[in-house]
Amino acid sequence: MLIRVTDLATLIIALSFAGYPLVASISALTNLPNTPMSIVMRGFLLALAILILVHSEGRLKRPGKLALALLAILILYGLRLVFQTIFVADSLGQSRATYWIWYFGTVLFPVIAVMTVRNFDDTRIHRLSFLMFILAAVPAALIGSTMADVEGLLVNTGRAALTSLNPISLGHLGASLSLLCLWSLFGIRSKSSTRRGLYILGLVLGFFLIFMAASRGPVFAISVALFIMGFSLRGRQKIWFLTVSSTIIGLMLFYLLSSGLSLNVNFIGRLFSVFNDFESDGSNVARAQIYMTSIQQIGDSPFLGSSIENTVVRWDPHNLYLEFLWRLAFPAEYCRSSFYLCWCCARRASLR
Repeated sequence: MLIRVTDLATLIIALSFAGYPLVASISALTNLPNTPMSIVMRGFLLALAILILVHSEGRLKRPGKLALALLAILILYGLRLVFQTIFVADSLGQSRATYWIWYFGTVLFPVIAVMTVRNFDDTRIHRLSFLMFILAAVPAALIGSTMADVEGLLVNTGRAALTSLNPISLGHLGASLSLLCLWSLFGIRSKSSTRRGLYILGLVLGFFLIFMAASRGPVFAISVALFIMGFSLRGRQKIWFLTVSSTIIGLMLFYLLSSGLSLNVNFIGRLFSVFNDFESDGSNVARAQIYMTSIQQIGDSPFLGSSIENTVVRWDPHNLYLEFLWRLAFPAEYCRSSFYLCWCCARRASLR
């Protein structure tokens, strides 16, 4: 069987969307350690990217100005990474290898590799991403639990999670799957009844994970995503999409709130805790500390920066701005952020 470069690039894009939650769900299902599996997945992405670059022999698509600017930022980020991992490694929260695997395997080489590929098959990207999200979501829905071990005692946290997937990530998995299914249901005209049924089941499954995660971030992300997707359409299509999608979501939310699940899941309380009794929620306090210390770091070093991560809490090597922006440079191919993915979906869907 002949494997084309576009097939390898499609795999890179799908793994960029769904790779992490898929690995985390497999880890929880098999009781295998999540971190080594994640490193292997990132290494696999790096190998695919290098293979594409070798095959392309340096032939790049003509990059846009935004793509060039972001590549320059990534190179500067790499120089900062060299300095910190060599001279001030003690100030970092993770091992040197973790940062470099993320930088090369998840960001730099995949970006450059995708820039060399032409003529993507959007249908293949969509189907493979949907399959990976489903494979990640089913185990998460089956074994996700609101019970957590706190100092030897089982406590109901009101938020479902896996051992390797926290409530926020679980909620974003559900939001991504729901968004992809809504796009498919409303944006593709010719569908078999079987495929339509799969998308409906995927939508229900995704929204179930959002509810069980009881996390504000995924709720905000999919709300803004659907808003932008709907208002990018024209005429009656806009009204139809916003009305029907809101009705579907409202009915699912009403059912989940009126079911027995609401006794163990603190969806409403978590959703509004940022406005009511802020300090009672430990995650609110922790995020406030992260924001304040990060803003202080920016104020102390506004031009050259002070570190690749928050120096107080020593957060993960995931630089959220870089992760968002490098996908933003290639909107037609991949962008993991639901906020921007929705715009791509709506603009490319055959709804006009």
